[in-house]
Amino acid sequence: MESLFVILTLHVLEIMKNIDKTAIIKSPCKIDNSVHIGAYSIIGPNVQIGKNTWIDSHVIIQGECFIGNNNKFFKFSNIGDEPQTIKNKNIKNSLFIGHNNIFREGTSVHKGTTRNNGLTSIGNNNYFMVNSHIAHDCLLGNNITFANNVSIAGHVTIGDFVNLSGFVGIHQYVCIGDYSFAAGGSIIYKDIFPFTLVAGYPAKTRKLNLIGLKRQNFKKYNILYLKKIYKLIFKSNLTINQIINYLNTEKDTCKEKEIIIKFLKLSKRGITR
Repeated sequence: MESLFVILTLHVLEIMKNIDKTAIIKSPCKIDNSVHIGAYSIIGPNVQIGKNTWIDSHVIIQGECFIGNNNKFFKFSNIGDEPQTIKNKNIKNSLFIGHNNIFREGTSVHKGTTRNNGLTSIGNNNYFMVNSHIAHDCLLGNNITFANNVSIAGHVTIGDFVNLSGFVGIHQYVCIGDYSFAAGGSIIYKDIFPFTLVAGYPAKTRKLNLIGLKRQNFKKYNILYLKKIYKLIFKSNLTINQIINYLNTEKDTCKEKEIIIKFLKLSKRGITR
């Protein structure tokens, strides 16, 4: 019995050495003993935090919140707070954050509401710069970059390898396709086609995101294929259904084609042109 007490005491001390004495940890929560928590940070009940996550000073993490491994939260981040909506009361829904994400100073992420299965979800390897805001019920993929002051409204879906420049704003229910890029200050009201670059207020599609594609080591053949599809989408009078039928019957087989078909089927607000 005495040896068990010693083991438990050592385990508690192992956890406590990574947590500043001014931090507030509210039970019940599950925090791996490798997690660092800085001064005056607050971890609410029902929060789960995985291995090697680093939490700076003055960070708040609360709600039904699951956080994976190797994430970083810089000071004044507010994670898992109540959604900014007047339609749902007494919400007890959740936020999921994957692995290897960075949340810089002042980032805010709100949990879901009852209107979207109660979930806000963020994937892996994403970078959210100063004062980024992710609203309720948003579904974010992997390898996304938000520059300073990017703000997305509720129910937004963002694919993989998306880059949003500073002060970009996105309307609710918009879908942002994989490998797309939005120039600084763009205000986006409609869905953004994958692999494209948009700019303006309101945003308009300008061209393929060629620089981004080359940085991701797209082969010449794949870029030529995307140029052909770009002309089909933006230079012809075909409807979305006609374009989907064409893509389903053509002989080309590549991951880009699959991404485009999936996006066209999901698009609800119309495509930014």
